[in-house]
Formats: sequence, structure tokens, C-alpha cells
Amino acid sequence: GGAEYVESSGFDPFAHVQPKVRVPGEGDGSFPQRPNGGEVDGPQGIVGYTGGSAVVWKNGVKSFIPKPFAASDVSGNALNDSGVVAGTGTLAGKPRAMLWDGVSAASQWIGTFSNGNDSAAYDINEQRFVVGVGDKLVGNLNGLARRNRAFIWHADFGLYALPVPAGMPILTTDCEAVALTNRRAGSGDIMVVG
Repeated sequence: GGAEYVESSGFDPFAHVQPKVRVPGEGDGSFPQRPNGGEVDGPQGIVGYTGGSAVVWKNGVKSFIPKPFAASDVSGNALNDSGVVAGTGTLAGKPRAMLWDGVSAASQWIGTFSNGNDSAAYDINEQRFVVGVGDKLVGNLNGLARRNRAFIWHADFGLYALPVPAGMPILTTDCEAVALTNRRAGSGDIMVVG
């Protein structure tokens, strides 16, 4: 058969975004995340977590993804065709977006907004743009509120908050970006879904 949806009792503060997928026959209690490119086994495999560690499954072999500095639990959430992983780790009890380039001895923290506490990376494209969610303090003349905001990140410019959809009140609206396309030839546009 194919993959099936299952529940996990392990670390997963963002289970509402991506269902877990169990590879039939795996049997070790580990759960890969969304398959790369919508395939059950993409060119670089499947990414996920087991026992608080992020892993990549490729050709039936499970490999552990190195944790960022001072991380406890980590989860791989997306994998591009170059083997770069976007995910979420725990730093001082808070979820933080992370990235592993596929070769380094440690993953790197993507960070949070300047006035934020949490972040999570949900997807990565071939040009290493990453999207996800982070909390941040927002305000207007009516007051201040801590809200979730969608972000896009790239090593060239860092973490950038995407705008709240037009007409939505900024003090009561939460946003997150969960997927993105590769850059379009000619225009350079990237479509972000949230």
C-alpha cells in the first residue's frame, strides 16, 4: 500500500500544518513528514523526525540531520532536491526555524523576528528560499498584540515578514506561509501559499 496518516506522541508543535506519513514497514516509531515534491520518495528522500531528532529517509536508509547549536528536539519539515532541509528545533523551550545545508556538521538557526519568541520553517524551494511562521509584536493606534506572521527567509536578506492579506485587522489576524514555488524564469516571482 501507500502512506497513511497517523498521530505521533513526539515533539511536533506544528502538527496542524503537515500530516504525518508512515512508511509501511518502517516499524520503529519514527514518522517522516510531507514527502519531497509530493512524491513518496523524491530524489533526496523523505524528511521527518524520530525520538526528538530530524531524519532523512533515502533508499530505505535513515540518516540523522545534525542539530543546530544548543537545540533539543528537532524536526525536518521540508527537503529540496539538493538535499537542503528546513525544519524546526527547540531552543530554550521555544520552537525555532532551522536549516541544514545537507553537508555541514550542524544545522543553522534561521531565527525569529526582532521582537518575536518563536518560529518554524515549513517549506524550502530549490533556490533555498524558506517560508514559515513566527510570532511578533504588532500594533496600531488601537493597541499592541502578539500575533503569528508568515515569513520568507533567504541567506541574502534574512527573515522578512510577509504582509497580512488586505482588509484583515492586524491586531487579531494570524498568518503563516506553508509552501512556496521555485522562482519563475523571467519574472523571478515566487508564489507563497499560506
